[in-house]
Amino acid sequence: MKILLLAGLLLVGACASAAPRHAKFNRLELAPYTETGSGEISGRVWVPREGFRSPDPVVARNATVMIVPVTAYTSEWFEREIIGGEPLAAADPRLALISTKVKTDSQGRFRVTGLPPGEYFITSRFTYTVENVYDVQGAEDTIQAVAKARVSLSSADRVVNIAVSR
Repeated sequence: MKILLLAGLLLVGACASAAPRHAKFNRLELAPYTETGSGEISGRVWVPREGFRSPDPVVARNATVMIVPVTAYTSEWFEREIIGGEPLAAADPRLALISTKVKTDSQGRFRVTGLPPGEYFITSRFTYTVENVYDVQGAEDTIQAVAKARVSLSSADRVVNIAVSR
């Protein structure tokens, strides 16, 4: 009995760390995104490399890319969680019905087709390692990266070669 109670308190404590959302989910705002369109977004996900040893960017190899319609609800998520780093309470499950997830290839490239006109957030979270130049030879640090962009599609528009980065 004590073990179950402790587990319950830990679960409640873990949930308490996520901040409440202020914007309300508005299904009418998302209605234009429920239809299949002829728009396309493609590009490459990358971030500048931390440190000074290599000027080459870090590409997001085999990383998940999320394409999410821009609404008041998703704008709060983008501003507070993606840009600000503030963990928010779980998203309304209906958002998954109109959001798209794809994987990048080994060069960080991605492509999404069939999008209706509108504005979209593009995000990707991934990790990479860099040599720790201040530590022992060969030591590495793991970096948590968040790449992001905002794009606008008109009817049958193609947004190609977008660089999704910090």
